[in-house]
Amino acid sequence: MLSFIIRRVLLAIPVLIGIMIVVFVLVRAIPGDPCTSLLGERATEEACDVFNEANGLNEPVWVQLGIYMGNVVTFDLGESIRFSRPVNQLLIERLPLTTELAMSALALAIFVGIPMGVVPQAQHHRRHGHHGVSQCGGVYASFLAWLDARVCLCVDLEGHGVCATPVRTTQCRPIVYAVL
Repeated sequence: MLSFIIRRVLLAIPVLIGIMIVVFVLVRAIPGDPCTSLLGERATEEACDVFNEANGLNEPVWVQLGIYMGNVVTFDLGESIRFSRPVNQLLIERLPLTTELAMSALALAIFVGIPMGVVPQAQHHRRHGHHGVSQCGGVYASFLAWLDARVCLCVDLEGHGVCATPVRTTQCRPIVYAVL
């Protein structure tokens, strides 16, 4: 059992490295200059030079990748540009709410998903019993999309500007209308 766990942990290392490389490449593939996108179109050349030097964007791409991977491994996630605070502090502050939301979603998935899969399988001998699994899956997915949109709106309407999903309220509203 111990060898199985060790083997799985060792196999996870290349997967994590691959994920970090893909994320790095995707972030670098975004069109535009990071300086002008973060500081605005009216950013001066001097301000962009200072920004690029402070964030290591003057280095070659492979050096930037090495710095990025080193920072991720040491959990140095930098400072939030939006909040001007360390990202680690922001993650720790939001961890209890995130854990509560994840556990609620897991409980909902267990208590709704298992009966929705067991009931159709128990009736597989009936004429339309084999269609029940796909119908239950569709109903379950629609319900989760509806619930996600509701949570997103409810959390953001409290006025904190924080949405349970990574999109703003204006982007959540079309989801609600599509579900309704």
